[in-house]
Amino acid sequence: MIDYSLIGKKIREARNIKKLTQTELANEIGVSTGFICQIENGEKCFNLKRLEKVSEILNRPVAYFLEGATGNFRVSAIYEIEEMLSRMSEEDLDKAKKILKIIAE
Repeated sequence: MIDYSLIGKKIREARNIKKLTQTELANEIGVSTGFICQIENGEKCFNLKRLEKVSEILNRPVAYFLEGATGNFRVSAIYEIEEMLSRMSEEDLDKAKKILKIIAE
């Protein structure tokens, strides 16, 4: 079973990171703003073609939106880390890089 509310949450988070409104995303994929709201709330689902378009617009692979709804922890962890890194200052990024190098070795 697919967890559509999780997919919707990931779409909302990715949309917010890109600083797009629901209306802007809706216009780019040819649906109503209300439909995007229902998707983000897990009330409706996209067909695969629209999900592919959303993934292109939000710069995420389709697998990112499906992960967790189907159970791949690694993909989710990578994108969660990427999201955190995107909000860091240059100084904090340098610190994070050094920490990751130590852990990876």
